[in-house]
Amino acid sequence: MNDPPTTSKSSHLLDGHYSISDLIDMDRLRPVFERFCQFTGYGLAFMTYPDEELLAVTGWREVCFAFHRANPASAGICFKSNSALIAKASKPGARVIEPCGHGLIDGAVPVILNGKCLAVLVTGQTFFHPPDMEHFKRQAQRFGYDPDKYLAAIRQVPVVSEAQFGIILSFLGDLAEFIAYLGYHALALRAKVETLTKEIAERKRAEEEAQEYQQRLRRLALQLTRAEDRERKRLASNIHDDLGQVLSAVMMQLSVLRQPGDPVNRAGEMEVIEDLVKRAVESTRSLTRSLSYPALDDLGLPACTELLAEDIDKLYGLKVKVLGVKTPIAIELRALLFRSIRELLVNVAKHAKVPAATVRFSRRGQATRVMVNDHGKGFALASLGSDSKQAGFGLFSIRERLHDLGGRVAIRSAPGKGATVMLTVPDAVFKKELPGAA
Repeated sequence: MNDPPTTSKSSHLLDGHYSISDLIDMDRLRPVFERFCQFTGYGLAFMTYPDEELLAVTGWREVCFAFHRANPASAGICFKSNSALIAKASKPGARVIEPCGHGLIDGAVPVILNGKCLAVLVTGQTFFHPPDMEHFKRQAQRFGYDPDKYLAAIRQVPVVSEAQFGIILSFLGDLAEFIAYLGYHALALRAKVETLTKEIAERKRAEEEAQEYQQRLRRLALQLTRAEDRERKRLASNIHDDLGQVLSAVMMQLSVLRQPGDPVNRAGEMEVIEDLVKRAVESTRSLTRSLSYPALDDLGLPACTELLAEDIDKLYGLKVKVLGVKTPIAIELRALLFRSIRELLVNVAKHAKVPAATVRFSRRGQATRVMVNDHGKGFALASLGSDSKQAGFGLFSIRERLHDLGGRVAIRSAPGKGATVMLTVPDAVFKKELPGAA
């Protein structure tokens, strides 16, 4: 006997991902169904629930596929009977036996996985009693079947006892539980594979991030070397061009004083020397502040930032407003934040194309915060990864220094929108904080 066509698509998914055909190897299960049919003489269908799509079918009676399902009118009765049978069989532990709409006996059991019915096993197409041939003659006339062929197909349907059919259905119940068992382990295996796949992907991503981080550190080391070289050249140039020239002028004036001359004129020359010495002192102080502010411990960070603002104004013409000057700043944090603020303000002066900037000190919870803000040309955050941008390098180095203390750097900017950099360091990183430090 020929089998009706089958489909393998299922819309009823377990955990939103898997159909029963995703969890069961149907190619290995079909031979089991075929042997069941050969040994018992019963047909068997494996159908998804609730969409009732056939995944496998074998041994189906000729009366069904050649007559009942081949005629559109009688096929509707088949589909209605199937739906009612499968709906009743979708409950855990169900063993359903019912006559179909054409008078044949069918049975069904559910395949339950994780409390959800994914499929049903359907068997039957039998009689519990000899068929009423007059009834089936009328049915042949009703649906336009060939009476002789239809009744011949009816005579091929076996008559079995209800007890015998119950044994077959009980076996199918055990088979359904075994299929569910295979599906459960397939689901568990898939979950493990997904977990391992995610772990491998995360590990690969972490390795790539580590490699990128190492590359950035190497670029940072190179930039630091270049920065140190530039700083040495800058200091040497400042000493030569400013302090060195002033001291040379003092030497020249002192050589003049050694020569005989009018005491009145000598008084004027002494004033010139005094002015030159004052310039030398101021130049020395400026160089000292460019390296470190020795007054940080005494004056505190906000006050020294105001002095830094004056220097930035003299060097670059950038007006810096300092807010929150009474905010207490831990001694251990002052030097780090001062260097970071100076780096940020120099970046603003060189790159933002703006006449003014703001530095605001504040406390939030158990953390110190410093915000540096400008309304300049801004920048794309993606550009910070480029080692060709000195501003990006400066922000990266600041981020690395604060990260060592458990702090963080938040940057908000876009081209034409200015820039805001927020430095945050929690108090927990310090062994001791001096209360009331300003």
